[in-house]
Amino acid sequence: MREAESRRALSLQWESQFDNSRNKDGEELVLGMLKPCTNIKKLAIEGYGGKKFPSWIGDTSFSKMEVLKLENCENCTSLPSLGLLSSLKHLTIKGLMKLKSMGAEVYGEDCSKPFQSLEILCFENLPEWEYWDTKLEENGIVAGFSSLRELSMVRCPLFSGKLPEHLPSLEKLVVSKCGELVVSFSSFLNLCKLEIHECKGLVCSTPIDSKLIESMTISNDTLQIRGCKGMIHSDCTEADSVTVISNILELRKFLKQGLHQVETLRIGNFEWITSWHELEQPEKGLQVITSPEEVSIDESCVSLVSFPEIKFFLNNLRSLKIGNARALKTLPEEIIGNNSQLESLYIRDCDSVTFIARSKLPASLKRLEIENCKNLQHLVDGGDDDTSSSSSVKLKHLEIRRCPELTSLSSGIQLLEGLEYLHISSCPELKSIPSGLHNLQSIWIADCEKLEALPSDMHKLNSLQHFYVSECPSIVSFPEEGFPTNLTTLSIGVDVKIYKPLIQWGLHRLTSLRSLDIYGCDEAECFPDEEMGMMLPTSLRNLFIVKLSKLKYLSSMGFQSLTSLEFLLLIKCPNLKSFPEEGLPTSLLDLTIEACPKLKKECKRDKGKEWPKIANIPCVNIDGKFLYE
Repeated sequence: MREAESRRALSLQWESQFDNSRNKDGEELVLGMLKPCTNIKKLAIEGYGGKKFPSWIGDTSFSKMEVLKLENCENCTSLPSLGLLSSLKHLTIKGLMKLKSMGAEVYGEDCSKPFQSLEILCFENLPEWEYWDTKLEENGIVAGFSSLRELSMVRCPLFSGKLPEHLPSLEKLVVSKCGELVVSFSSFLNLCKLEIHECKGLVCSTPIDSKLIESMTISNDTLQIRGCKGMIHSDCTEADSVTVISNILELRKFLKQGLHQVETLRIGNFEWITSWHELEQPEKGLQVITSPEEVSIDESCVSLVSFPEIKFFLNNLRSLKIGNARALKTLPEEIIGNNSQLESLYIRDCDSVTFIARSKLPASLKRLEIENCKNLQHLVDGGDDDTSSSSSVKLKHLEIRRCPELTSLSSGIQLLEGLEYLHISSCPELKSIPSGLHNLQSIWIADCEKLEALPSDMHKLNSLQHFYVSECPSIVSFPEEGFPTNLTTLSIGVDVKIYKPLIQWGLHRLTSLRSLDIYGCDEAECFPDEEMGMMLPTSLRNLFIVKLSKLKYLSSMGFQSLTSLEFLLLIKCPNLKSFPEEGLPTSLLDLTIEACPKLKKECKRDKGKEWPKIANIPCVNIDGKFLYE
């Protein structure tokens, strides 16, 4: 038992374990005798083991009580007359495992306005709760709850009753994991935020006319509907930002009246849509949504073939995401054309798409991501004409993953002048990367089997800071002029034959390099390679050496110059058994060794040959275990 703030806040807690050792009758007797002062404002009862609560909890004398929490009282089967607490603002009922109904007794006998001050009501984890008596007066409406602003019901799987219909102040309604509940929100005229997840259905029994929008005050808010297998009726309109997510089978009715201020629309798992023309009146389908900024079509819209002429997209659409539309062949010019305002486009698992745009990418496009489109061959199906090259100068971010038929990036967009980030991976037919990408800051290339060369003007990429290349076995030549000296991160991975030419060119020229990752290059027994006179840049702070199967030792000459090195990672170098003879740089703060069995043996504390070389490093981790634990 804890009391604070001059007895204005009281918390009563029992142990959380419920077993046969608990004395239910004894706990009821104790709680009945623990009646606090009536000026208390906050009361919390947790873990109580009795079958019922004492009557004093709902006594009218507690006229100043504002917050009441009844949590994890697993044996309680009923609630006291909480409606009589005239000042109660926040009520939480949680973890009452045996509570089955909330009947008239909770409102209090002869109470004309129960819960008159209540603003927040939370029900959570009530596995047997089935019924809530909400019809106590002749007109069928409870007179209470006049001030209720927030109502949430979470994990009440058997509840199949009705919510109170007259909640004039309700602004937020949350229903989650109430599998038997059909939610109706027709009469909640001030509702601002509605979140529904895994309920039985959604009912809006009367159309909410857009003419009432000012009195409804539904603005700048979000509507979330998830996993509802049936939408019985909905003519709801005029939410400023609407998110529709998965399994709403009656989308036609939901859109019937129009959602004129929608900013965000996400559509998922509509296997029955083959064209937006299929939607009910208005005839133009999604033209009822006049100004969306973001549209997302995802989660198995497998039959979607085409869009209609959706000219409404031209005004405000900034972001479009399409996934799993495996029958979709092309995007309309109204969306992807040069007059579009589109800034971000993401396409995933669209197997029938062979190109993104017929002649040009939108001049406004800044970000383009394409993933797992099995038949994509080009970005633009317009030939290598110069007129199209200027269409994409605003494009900053380009990612293409798992597109096995992609052969070219330059078709129709020879010059991506504004591109800053380029990621290409798992595109085995891609043979080249265009030159002239002078604004690039980051390049990531991996698993491109037929890629023959890096851009010939690599040395001119004066903004380039991060470069990663791996699993590109056909790249056999190193750019004649080398890499730009402003690189800060360089990663050379497996199946890349430019490692030796890179060493010959001279890594020490990269005077800004801070992080170097050498992965799977079986060239030498020593690193840095002394025979080749290999030197590393003195600016280096992070060095990762991974899967060098022939590597036996680290070079003293190469490591002496690394006066800024702070982090050294050695992974899967099975023959590595020694550090530099002169030791590691004194600047080193963190050493990680994984799957290097010979080196591990030599690093045994106070016993290994290499132990003196690492004893003063603050953090040493060998095979997941910190050395100083």
